[in-house]
Amino acid sequence: AKKKKIDKEYIKLVNDTSNKIYASLAYVKIAELAIKLKEYHYALSMYNEAIKCKFNVSSDLYYLLGNVYLTGTFSKDETKNVFMKPNAKKACEVYKKIKDKEESRKIRAYVYYYGLGKSRKKYSKAFKLFKKLENTPLELGHLYFYGKGVRKDRYKALEIYSLFKFNKDNEIANNFIEGMNKVKLFTNIENKE
Repeated sequence: AKKKKIDKEYIKLVNDTSNKIYASLAYVKIAELAIKLKEYHYALSMYNEAIKCKFNVSSDLYYLLGNVYLTGTFSKDETKNVFMKPNAKKACEVYKKIKDKEESRKIRAYVYYYGLGKSRKKYSKAFKLFKKLENTPLELGHLYFYGKGVRKDRYKALEIYSLFKFNKDNEIANNFIEGMNKVKLFTNIENKE
C-alpha cells in the first residue's frame, strides 16, 4: 500500500523521458517520500536511479548515498532505523563520484584510516589518498610515525607535525612535538633545512 502511494505520486515524473534533467529530481522526490513512509530499501533504489541519470545530480546526493552505505541508515543517528549492513566499499565507490576530487579523496581516506562503516582499517589505501591531498592531514604524520601503510619514517612524520605546530587549536600535534623536543629525538631535523 505504501509503495503504491509512492508510485502514484511521482511515477509520472520519472516516466517523462523527454526531459531527463527532471528525472533525477523525480527519483529524489520518490526517495524522500519513501523515507517518510519508512520504505528504506525502496528509497535507496530510487537514490541509485537518480545518480544513474547523470543529469542535475548534486554532490549532496553522493554524500547522502555514500553515508547511507557507510552507516546502513538514512538517520543522522547511526543507531536508528538501520535497514542494511554497512558497506564501506560501496560507500567509497559512491564518494569517488563527488565532483570535488579533493573532497572525494579526503572522505575516502578517512573511511580507510578509521575503518568506518564497520570495515577493517586499510592504512595503505588511506596513505595513498592522503598523499594526494593539497592540505596535508595530521593523520599522514601518524602513518609515517607508526609505519602503518607506509615504511616508518619519523623524520617525515615530524615534518608533517611541524606543519601544525603553530596552530593553537591542534593540541595533538603541539603535544607530540613538545614531547619529542623534551626527549631530544629530532633535534637535527630543523638544522638540516
